[in-house]
Amino acid sequence: MSVQGELDRGRYVLDREPIAAGGMGTVWRGYDRKLKRAVAVKELRFAEGLSTSERDRQRARVMVEARAAARLDHPGIVPVYDVIEDDGRPWIVMRLVPGRSLAQEVEASGALSPQRTAEIGLEILAALEAAHGEGILHRDVKPQNVLLDAEGRAVLTDFGIASVMGATQPLTATGMVVGTVGYMAPERLSGSGAGPKADLWSLGATLYFTVEGRSAYHADDVVALIAAVASRDPEPMSRAGALAPAIAGLLVRDVGARWDAAAAKAYLQAVVAGSPGPEAPTLTAPRLSWNQDVPPATPGAGDVPARRLRPRGLTWLVASAAAAVLIAGGVAIGMQLTGGDGSAASHGGSPASPPASASAPEPNRFTAVPKLCQSGLVSTDNIGKLVYKGEPSGAPVDTVAVNQCEFKDSSDATLHVNLTMHGSVRAAKDLLKEPAYVANGRGGDVTRKDLALGDQADVTSFSSTVEVRVRISNLTIDIRNIAGPYGGGGDEKDAVPFAREIAAAAEAEARPGT
Repeated sequence: MSVQGELDRGRYVLDREPIAAGGMGTVWRGYDRKLKRAVAVKELRFAEGLSTSERDRQRARVMVEARAAARLDHPGIVPVYDVIEDDGRPWIVMRLVPGRSLAQEVEASGALSPQRTAEIGLEILAALEAAHGEGILHRDVKPQNVLLDAEGRAVLTDFGIASVMGATQPLTATGMVVGTVGYMAPERLSGSGAGPKADLWSLGATLYFTVEGRSAYHADDVVALIAAVASRDPEPMSRAGALAPAIAGLLVRDVGARWDAAAAKAYLQAVVAGSPGPEAPTLTAPRLSWNQDVPPATPGAGDVPARRLRPRGLTWLVASAAAAVLIAGGVAIGMQLTGGDGSAASHGGSPASPPASASAPEPNRFTAVPKLCQSGLVSTDNIGKLVYKGEPSGAPVDTVAVNQCEFKDSSDATLHVNLTMHGSVRAAKDLLKEPAYVANGRGGDVTRKDLALGDQADVTSFSSTVEVRVRISNLTIDIRNIAGPYGGGGDEKDAVPFAREIAAAAEAEARPGT
């Protein structure tokens, strides 16, 4: 700031203390001397350790995208008044919304009713449709960015990190992933590209939090949380009642099967009106990938009974690759877990502190993932029984937390090798609780048995696929071998000895156990 507490040559005067702070920046209450009105001013923060050129590129991205967001004109969107650069940093000037965020409302008053949640969902959805109609994605829809004004109407804020579809790709293709883990759609976490339906997934996660009073996903560290979003379904809903099918439809991981805005709008309107949900083929999609049995719902019918189904999660390979996208250099995440990040223009409070552990956690034996994909153990000479003359396929991943490679031969026999270092032993244990890939919703006979290997291990077989999973302290190892259509690979007698070799090599690199 040119003068302490002032911006843009004294036009904006900021309060001494911020009203909110989070991973992406700090929000101040300010006053516009020129137009004589109160405003909210957000100072955007860059990730630590960026080079000068990276900071320049990200600054350019922010300025372009914030100016694009400033053209949005909708009652459900907090308007951006001005975008300025001061002292080498971008600042976004917005309308000040008296009140509190949806996150603060739920924290103070508890979970909201399904009908009230549906009303809020319709208001957020209308704002997103208006933005998408202008070719703009929000990218950070979450309870902290939904503000409730004096009349209780929900308005969506923080379009300052929005993405202009197509227009700013060169600026966003720098490895920077923007958003909040736990509210980011799986396709954004995996780096496979994202469109309007990514915002709809985030809306589903926001509605889940609003009606259940808890986040859809919980984990002890970022890696485990990313893996959970990419490969696991949230716990069954107990309070959502008639709203459950809509939330489940929005949280489908498969983008093609996920509800679109029209389907969500029709169902939310029915819940608000207290009438039966509309009959549409789309409404059956959640049953394919949601671990909650959702019968045709009638608003007001009470809680939806839950029945655990075999999950159809994405593979560990994809989950770990998603983690690698965020752990690799040049990453900016709005927050590390699903805790609060003060809302952009409300009278935000500090995020709640995590509860203290009842006992000291087990110490981590790994501070970096062993680079076994680059070792002689994982070579074409050593994997001949698993993939005949296998050649590397797909892009390998090699970061401080993930080491991953894949081999495939001419018969399509495939070997996946994936090592992931987690932030805690507990997170690694939690991941091994989930069913192995081969059991994920494929039907048929699936056999699973424990192995005496590492601290925890199992082997699961299904048809022509075998998967061995091993945990050593905070490291998980996943070996998956899929046979080709003409035989070769997919045999437990070959996969298990190979997993033992990998585990032994990893154990040699671990810190001594206590």
